[in-house]
Amino acid sequence: MKLRHHLRIATFNLRMYMRLMPDYLAEIATVEASIAELEQQKEAFERPEEAEAEAGEESEEDAEAVNVVKELDTKLKHLKNLIKEPKKELKILKKSPLLNADKIAEFEALIEQTEVEIAEIEAQLEPYKEITKQLKEAKAKLKTLKNELVKRLDVARTALTNEECQGLVLGIFKDGLIVELERYVTAHRQQVIAAVENWWDKYRVTLQDIETERDAAAQQLNEFLHSLGYA
Repeated sequence: MKLRHHLRIATFNLRMYMRLMPDYLAEIATVEASIAELEQQKEAFERPEEAEAEAGEESEEDAEAVNVVKELDTKLKHLKNLIKEPKKELKILKKSPLLNADKIAEFEALIEQTEVEIAEIEAQLEPYKEITKQLKEAKAKLKTLKNELVKRLDVARTALTNEECQGLVLGIFKDGLIVELERYVTAHRQQVIAAVENWWDKYRVTLQDIETERDAAAQQLNEFLHSLGYA
């Protein structure tokens, strides 16, 4: 009984929100849909079909564990660490360029090649970073909208006159009554359909079919009697 009472209160409040702030609720729904879409994009980026196909012979758990973004991040960190020391050494060597020309060229080539790889990985991760940025912003916006919901409702409700409040409450109860009536009508319609289908299954043999079977049986009986000499 308590659960049913709480559900009725929640339903009433929801209908009140929908009547007083339809645009605000529509904005919340839009943001929630955007979050769901961004989370799908994020998941698709992290675990693309290509990665799952490459792990075809692995167990299902191993295949699910593949995360392209984590692998790229790990590789990116490794490459950046790889050129930390060469960069320091290069600064020292450049203080005496004539004496260290070959070593300088070697370090510069290593650093240049590594930085190209770093740039390629960062370019691969750029769309993912944009997705996560948008997702973070959308979640923050949703949190703000929900935090403001009660405040907005109080403002909208305070602005109503007594007559408007009465109309609002009566309208909400009317909507609830309509929903209940539609539920009962739908349930009754289903019962009627089920009864008709049952009758159809039971009486779907037509009168013409019955008469045809009767005539065939009569013909067979006449032939049987004739063969016995009774006709």
